Amino acid sequence: MFVVRTRPDIAYAVNRMAMRTSKATEKDVKSLRRIAAYLYQTRHLELVYAKGTGSPELYAYSDASFISHSDGKSHMGFCIGYGSNSGFFYARSAKQKMVTLSSTESETYSAVEAAKDILYFRNVLTELGFTMDAPSSIKVDNKSLIELATRFSGNHKRVRHFLVRIYFLMEQVKAKTITMDYVDTADNTADQLTKPLTGAAFIRGRQSLMGPQRVKPMA
Repeated sequence: MFVVRTRPDIAYAVNRMAMRTSKATEKDVKSLRRIAAYLYQTRHLELVYAKGTGSPELYAYSDASFISHSDGKSHMGFCIGYGSNSGFFYARSAKQKMVTLSSTESETYSAVEAAKDILYFRNVLTELGFTMDAPSSIKVDNKSLIELATRFSGNHKRVRHFLVRIYFLMEQVKAKTITMDYVDTADNTADQLTKPLTGAAFIRGRQSLMGPQRVKPMA
């Protein structure tokens, strides 16, 4: 779990393994060894923080995998970055604490958690002397969530059981601390934090999570 701080590409796998610590089986031990083997084989990779062009901005990608656990709960993930051409300095992959009744609700849950951390990091950067005039973009691949957070009328029976979260996002959008922006699922970096991906998709997501690599592979 300590390694995840600089290797967010294993965040999802490590989180799933952490759920098995109290009742680990031989199969789980083999899975853990596979993670260790992967880290060894990719030990040349690093989390890159590069100086971009223009004024750097705080932004996030957020996603959720609906009903991905046997108890009906979904898995969420989000990552937060600062400036272009850099890896994400904060990434979280976690099982949601409550059962959600739709993909939009699970996506809302994840976006709210991302927004809460965005607000924290905006305050930290402000205290360090960085200007936070522009809102921070939270990129999601759910258009219904964007509609709720930006143009919700407050009169919809289907979402009244998670209205508090919607109102929180609406308040932050109105205050111009965040914006809710659409991104295609294939381009959503947080997708890697919510589910296992195929090889090509995993490598593409890893490159986005960790930033452009500057070192040569080790022999």
